[in-house]
Amino acid sequence: MFRLTLRQPDGETFGLILDIHGGKLMDQEGRRIDLSPLGAAYLDGGRFAVAPSTSPIQVAPKSRRVERLRLQLGLKCNFACSYCMQAADRDGDIRTSGTAEGFLAGLDWLDGAPGEIEFWGGEPLAYWKILKPLAEGLRTRFPEAVFKLITNGSLLDKAKVDWLDRLGFVVSISHDGPGQHQRGPDPFEDPEAAEAIRLLFRTLGSGRCSFLSVLTMAHHSPAALVAYFVDRVGEDVQVSIEGMVTPHDVAGILMSPMSEGDHRRVRRTLFDEFRMPSVFHRNLVLSPLQSLLRQFATGMPSEARGQNCGMDRPGHLAVTLGGQALVCQNVNQDKVIGNVHDFDSIRLTHSTSWHHRPECHACPVLATCGGSCMMVEGMERKVACDNAFSLGLARLALLLNVLTGAELLRIEGERIRFPGITHIDF
Repeated sequence: MFRLTLRQPDGETFGLILDIHGGKLMDQEGRRIDLSPLGAAYLDGGRFAVAPSTSPIQVAPKSRRVERLRLQLGLKCNFACSYCMQAADRDGDIRTSGTAEGFLAGLDWLDGAPGEIEFWGGEPLAYWKILKPLAEGLRTRFPEAVFKLITNGSLLDKAKVDWLDRLGFVVSISHDGPGQHQRGPDPFEDPEAAEAIRLLFRTLGSGRCSFLSVLTMAHHSPAALVAYFVDRVGEDVQVSIEGMVTPHDVAGILMSPMSEGDHRRVRRTLFDEFRMPSVFHRNLVLSPLQSLLRQFATGMPSEARGQNCGMDRPGHLAVTLGGQALVCQNVNQDKVIGNVHDFDSIRLTHSTSWHHRPECHACPVLATCGGSCMMVEGMERKVACDNAFSLGLARLALLLNVLTGAELLRIEGERIRFPGITHIDF
């Protein structure tokens, strides 16, 4: 249980109780707070399935009934972004040992049709000669599957845009807006690439195309992010965020807030700008806000909560064209967890889900964080946790503000993440 102190616009303060493991947000008398300001009501969530957990001594299997299939074509990319999640693994890249034709001919390990199929690089369009026949073959085989692709946008042209549209792709452009220059090249500085990106948005529309961004200490303004894309693409552009940078090496650490003062400034900026009309009604706010609201509305217990990335789930599988199963799509051959042609031997190694991390059990924003990256350890893990915590606090504060009209001041508890910490000021 956590005790929350909030301040009303008139300066009066009041308290709420947050039961993160019971999925409850209550007043001090134990009554659940009103959800109607967001047009929601409490629902009978029914019986929740217990989420899988994994650790080095408790490895989990995968399921042949794949819900989300992530195809790793290779880590080759025409950009070299400084804090890319794949950068630390690129030297040990899994080269594309299989072929599109061989992969399509060997799908007997699947039990049924995947609901979603994602095509990953590196830069997936750098593998165009593989991607094109692979996606076309999979579309013929699985006509109802949702196809997804994340690209840096620099290799787009009209023919590729038409092809992506014809095959029904949902496309995300990985771009950090005004912070892109500290990450890598900006395709908007290339007139041909910029026009191809605008064509993609005109063709697919905001329902099938969006920008996907990472926030850093230097560039964490949602308003500036949205304004950057509106200026270049149009008012109806959708923007999502992966989160605050998840460091996998020193570059990511250096892009992160370095002190509690830094984190408080980040939280304040996020909270203030999430509420701005130009920002609030976009995916970067509404999607996580609705997810958090749904968990409280249904009383979802923490034991039903998996990792945010979803790769702890048995039905989420990352695989190369050669059949190697991976922890996730962002890793190299050091994190192979088996082979689909010996499916029953696949085990999710190299990972520790939040269930086995004491700090996550004592975290007031577990419901919106989901444990950060389950592969990261050491200093990178500590910084990733801090970054996800600040973003999660801003999202929790936003939900509380929309529901009550008040601002979050402080959270208190017997332990907040780490031993000896009993309160946190927003």
